[in-house]
Amino acid sequence: MVFGFEDPLWSADLSTWLSPTRVELKLRKYPGHRAPLGLTMIVEYALRIAEYGDGSHIELARLESTLEGMLDLLG
Repeated sequence: MVFGFEDPLWSADLSTWLSPTRVELKLRKYPGHRAPLGLTMIVEYALRIAEYGDGSHIELARLESTLEGMLDLLG
């Protein structure tokens, strides 16, 4: 496994492989009221980074905390 959420309330609703090492993930966290449409990330496994929003990059080790921060901003 390259990446796994510590919090089991996260789920991937959709995964679309863009290349053998790049996958676009549509993510949600239960109960889903803060981001009902979900959050979209592109994960580049070979580089161990994720791309989000305006094209910003984050290390996979910090992905879950970054997603939590994004949800906090959404209220």
